[in-house]
Amino acid sequence: MKFGAFIQECREELKKVQWPNRQEVMQSTIVVLVTVLFFSAFLFFSDTAFVKLLTGFWNL
Repeated sequence: MKFGAFIQECREELKKVQWPNRQEVMQSTIVVLVTVLFFSAFLFFSDTAFVKLLTGFWNL
């Protein structure tokens, strides 16, 4: 297969793609950011509690 034919096929396939509109992109971005913030906070507090637990155990 020649490179030119490959490029042409890629263009044809990209025309078939249903691209998201601005609102869908914004909603998806907000969902991702909220999820990342939630899990970041969860991991932070879990790690802090675990460190305090281990520190207390080591001080026995």
